[in-house]
Amino acid sequence: DAENGLKLVFQKNDQILIQDGNQGLTEATATLPEGNTETSPTCSFTATFSDGTIGAYTAFYPQSAYTANVGEQISAGNMKAEQTPYADTFDPEAHIMTATSESSQMCFQFQTRNAFLKFTAPCALDKVILRGNNDEKIAGDFTIESDGSIKAASGASSVITLSGDMMEGKVYYIALIPKVFENGLTLTLYNGDQFAQYSVDTKVITLANQVRTFNALPTELDNKSTAKNLVGYLFDHAGETVTVCVSDIAEHWEDVHEALSDSPAYVNLILPDGLETIEEGA
Repeated sequence: DAENGLKLVFQKNDQILIQDGNQGLTEATATLPEGNTETSPTCSFTATFSDGTIGAYTAFYPQSAYTANVGEQISAGNMKAEQTPYADTFDPEAHIMTATSESSQMCFQFQTRNAFLKFTAPCALDKVILRGNNDEKIAGDFTIESDGSIKAASGASSVITLSGDMMEGKVYYIALIPKVFENGLTLTLYNGDQFAQYSVDTKVITLANQVRTFNALPTELDNKSTAKNLVGYLFDHAGETVTVCVSDIAEHWEDVHEALSDSPAYVNLILPDGLETIEEGA
């Protein structure tokens, strides 16, 4: 993807599943071309089926995303909801690809089936949480549609967590199941116990199997949340003690009070500057 600076390559020892028309199943490990020791845009897979195999053949990447048995059609998988950050690229175990071939030579041209959210770390971070503002299902269990696309299953997750050291100024990607976010989405950026929220909730956001770039993330981790995003934030920290300042608490105290009353986290509530007290029902 030249426009987004993203280059897809196979890694040494990458593994795929290959299924034939009789639901025969085999695993295959990547062999890189001579001279490519770690990565390559092309590779070869050696696969052996029992007698009676027929086309078409379907390949599934990565192998770790699928649980399948011989004689059963692969129709579902699982995308990692807990992902690892890599500068300038994505967690390879969260990258869902499929390919088909009618030929017994099994010449596969893989297609990416997930979407990517791209951002530049505005400061040093150790965690980023992505959540749709309507709690859309965006990771975990998915089904494979007849056209090869993937769709969130009923048991899917509404939260994706990118956990690990992220350097200021470096580009990172979050993989997610393609989704239409009717009320936008929210990124929460963390470094230790400090956080900042970046919310896009003014329009419908469609993330198909493409890269969407988010710019202008907050550079100051100010521990502020909006009332609308407070519930999601508290559920992301169930059982923990958190410190949070609700920036619009004066206008939405009843909503905030309800969220705090049902909170699965222990909350230290800090009032915004210039606001000394909040009266019940204000």
